[in-house]
Amino acid sequence: MSGTPIQAGDAGEDLTRRLLDQCDVSWFFVEQDRATKSTRLRALGAKRVDLVVAFQGTSLLLDSKCQHPSKRAPDGSLTFGLERTEIARLEATAKEFGLPLAVIFWDRGVQSATYVIEYLDRLDREVEIAGKPGLAACFERHETCDVMLFD
Repeated sequence: MSGTPIQAGDAGEDLTRRLLDQCDVSWFFVEQDRATKSTRLRALGAKRVDLVVAFQGTSLLLDSKCQHPSKRAPDGSLTFGLERTEIARLEATAKEFGLPLAVIFWDRGVQSATYVIEYLDRLDREVEIAGKPGLAACFERHETCDVMLFD
C-alpha cells in the first residue's frame, strides 16, 4: 500500500467494511463524490462520512482513518489524531443529522492491523498534523484490537 492520503483512505474504508461484516454489523457505504453531498452540507462545511452503521438499536456515523506504516510506540501504545478543520467538519455532519459520530482509526502493518473506535471528544491533546493544528489521543495497548490481514 502506498502512503498517499487517498490510498490510505481507501485501505481504511476497506478494512472497516470487512471488520463490520465479520462482526455481523449492518452498514452502508457513503459514496465519495461531489454530487453525493447536498448544497446545504457543503455550505455547512460538513464532511462526508464513510459509513452509516446500525448499532445497538440506533444509527451511527462512522469515518475511517488509516496510517501506514505503523506508528506504534515501544510500549505498544498508538497515537491517532485529526486536524482541527477535519474535526469541525465531522462535528458539523453529526450535528446536522443528529446522530453520534465515531472514528475508526487503523494502524496497518504488513500482515496485521490494529484498530480503535472512538468518539471525537476522546481526542484531547493538542498536536500538529502536517503543519496544521490538530487534536490527538494516545491509546494504550489494552484499548486497541488486532486483526490479521488476508487478501
